Order: sequence, then structure tokens, then C-alpha cells
Amino acid sequence: MPQASPGGSKRSNGCAGPVIDLLEKYLPFDFLKVNHQPDGNFPNGIPNPLLPENRSATAKAVIDHRADVGIAWDGEL
Repeated sequence: MPQASPGGSKRSNGCAGPVIDLLEKYLPFDFLKVNHQPDGNFPNGIPNPLLPENRSATAKAVIDHRADVGIAWDGEL
């Protein structure tokens, strides 16, 4: 399987980080992890990708690393 370019992924210190850790070995691309470690205090803002201000870290990771895609997770949905 060809190696795909990395994708940026922001989880705002929510619960999606550990899930991504389990899934990534089965996916044909690498993750650039932003705010990856779960922290119930949400030091980087609430994990709601519907809020425009919560997308900037993902957008920056995509641009800085020339990723093919950026995913901002809401671990509750």
C-alpha cells in the first residue's frame, strides 16, 4: 500500500486521542497530532470543532506540514 501524506488531527485534549492511537496502525496514513493528550481541564479550549476558533490549530498544522487533510475531532459524537 502506498504511503499517503500526513493528515493533521486536533483533539483539543478530549477523549478521541486514545482512540486514534488504537486506530492509526490500521490506517494508510500518518497523523500529525495536535493537543493529543486527554486533559479534562481542556487547556486548549472545549473540543468542539463546530466553533471556528477551534479549527485554527488544525488548519495551521495542515499548512505547516503540507498535509492532505485536517480533522478536528469531537470525541463525544
